[in-house]
Amino acid sequence: MAFLSEAEIESALLDQLRALGYSIEREEDIGPDGHRPERESHDEVVLRRRFEDAVERLNPTRWCCAGGSRTPSNA
Repeated sequence: MAFLSEAEIESALLDQLRALGYSIEREEDIGPDGHRPERESHDEVVLRRRFEDAVERLNPTRWCCAGGSRTPSNA
């Protein structure tokens, strides 16, 4: 029985995501020490800015920006 390495599985999955139109970001770019860091440490699982952008894009009438931070419009 043939086994795939973790790298082979990751590569195949990333290829499928690209084919679906997703863009793939590398750790070297968006990681804490990257060129365009999007989190302060690897403990931050959710990329907050991307998450908030998606919530705002999907629910434009529920979210607004106030004073530099995003808050629910009914807060």
